[in-house]
Amino acid sequence: MDKLAKRKAIASARYFKNKGEIDMWHSVWHDGKPYDYHLYRIPYDEEDGVRLVYIYDVKKVNRQYEVDTSTILHTHIFK
Repeated sequence: MDKLAKRKAIASARYFKNKGEIDMWHSVWHDGKPYDYHLYRIPYDEEDGVRLVYIYDVKKVNRQYEVDTSTILHTHIFK
């Protein structure tokens, strides 16, 4: 995963985290390729909201995009 794509996904996730989104999927595009991320709460930090972001690869299968959840490209923990 490209560093700029990773920064872009984390910045997008931070935006939704700050808006109070919880347990959501979202996509960000970089250089014509989509990356999906999932915002998670860490169980012991329920009051702090979202703290964890998993970024997944997306593959194009039969002209449709599918998230490959078997491979996590990056994990980010918000402080």
